[in-house]
Amino acid sequence: MTTPILILLLALAPPGGDPQDPAAYLALATPCPEEAAHCLGLALFMAVDEDHAPVRDTAWVKERLAEANRLFAVVATHFILTDVTFLPPEHTTVHSKGDRDRLGHDRWRKGPVHWFVVARLDNVDEAGEIYGVHWRDRKATHHRWVILSKISWPSTLPHELGHFFGLGHNAIMGSIMNTAGNDNSRMSTRGFTETELPVIRKHLKRKLKKGELKDLKATTPAQPARPLGARSGL
Repeated sequence: MTTPILILLLALAPPGGDPQDPAAYLALATPCPEEAAHCLGLALFMAVDEDHAPVRDTAWVKERLAEANRLFAVVATHFILTDVTFLPPEHTTVHSKGDRDRLGHDRWRKGPVHWFVVARLDNVDEAGEIYGVHWRDRKATHHRWVILSKISWPSTLPHELGHFFGLGHNAIMGSIMNTAGNDNSRMSTRGFTETELPVIRKHLKRKLKKGELKDLKATTPAQPARPLGARSGL
């Protein structure tokens, strides 16, 4: 016979297990491809909602990670999800510049690219929402990270990573950085153009030399990158 205590525990248990399951996200980590010259870690910081469930699931993350790797293959660079942090609910919505600073100010560290996912990302220049932003800590401008809203497109992550590696908005046909409104092609068909590649390579080289980024392939050439682990609420 089922005891009252067991019934209560079953009622309180979230359906399908713990919604904050880092293993499910870390399972997206892939070995560094042989053809990649550089493999960079991506530290994912996922906001949770009022029910403490991640604002986006693994399928959403996988799709965006795959798109970033597809486009950055042109510079022989591959991103690997190395660790996951679930953010406290107060970070679910990012309203101000101060909110953007607080996301990464005490979380930034040398080694990986920092990728934050929130439920809503407000435009700080005018009313409304935006899909994503490349943000510099205003108190330490060499500390940078990418913030994506849960409504962002698959192309938003590589676009913001383009900013991370030195690219600005442009009017180049076929460029994923084009925001001029002169290109009617779908974002899914765009990429980085030949004129943009030297800029990406230059900034990548500089960040690696300064130690801001760590090349996982260079440090473990004979082994696939292994997830570094998971953290919660940091």
